[in-house]
Amino acid sequence: AGPIRVRLGLFAVNFGERPKPGEKPPRREGDPPERSVRTKEYQPVPTLDTDPGGFIALLHERLDEIRMELLYRQRTGGADDSETPQPQQQQSTDGDGNEGDADHTNSDQGTPAKADDAKDDQTAAKDDDGPRDVVDDLAAVVAHSMAIEAAGYGDDAAALLAHVVRISATEPLVCSLALNNLACLETRRRRPRIAVHHLERACDCEGGMAAAAPSTLLNLAAAYTSLSHFVEAAAVAHHALRQLGPEDRPAIRATAHHNLAVALEASHEY
Repeated sequence: AGPIRVRLGLFAVNFGERPKPGEKPPRREGDPPERSVRTKEYQPVPTLDTDPGGFIALLHERLDEIRMELLYRQRTGGADDSETPQPQQQQSTDGDGNEGDADHTNSDQGTPAKADDAKDDQTAAKDDDGPRDVVDDLAAVVAHSMAIEAAGYGDDAAALLAHVVRISATEPLVCSLALNNLACLETRRRRPRIAVHHLERACDCEGGMAAAAPSTLLNLAAAYTSLSHFVEAAAVAHHALRQLGPEDRPAIRATAHHNLAVALEASHEY
């Protein structure tokens, strides 16, 4: 029925089953309430494949953290020039907004610069004594935005790139990279006027048209050609050629010659 309690002299002895090792003793009347132990469930990190919405939100959160860090560096004077990454530049597209290689020829439209050659336009400055900069994180978000667009989330990719542009005013190379990719995204959306606007801003980030990278200039020439602004396209492509040496990067040089030829031929036709 239960343990038998026997009083022997001044001591009370309980006869009954004792709890086994590892078991809790039976609760008695008057015992304090037990504390409920809540185990924290493991939350996996969202990825583009498993949780696209969570992954995109995570990137925006990281950009907000970078913005606060950059503001702090500006106020404390602790901004440093650490290594500028060599991220993937804009994807190659033809003048109609279709993806392709730099050696792809089109008799009616110009061809932007090849992505591999565009990497060489990014300059690097290294400071081993300073803290790790956030430039590589910004460039990583730009690369992720291209994957997000390829997965079918074009609006989210454009929002991420615009977010990078807003917070990277102190990092002109990253700002130019984001604007170039944003322009290519708008070109694929058949919005060449918006693409031209982004590319002109990218040229401003790089120090103006005279100092702009050849890859940016060739993207701008292709966008001008899409708008039938052939005179402007020819001038920009010719300027990109003048920035390249006779044997400097044959692939991008061939792209510049192609864009210039297309613009000159079309300008005479129209």
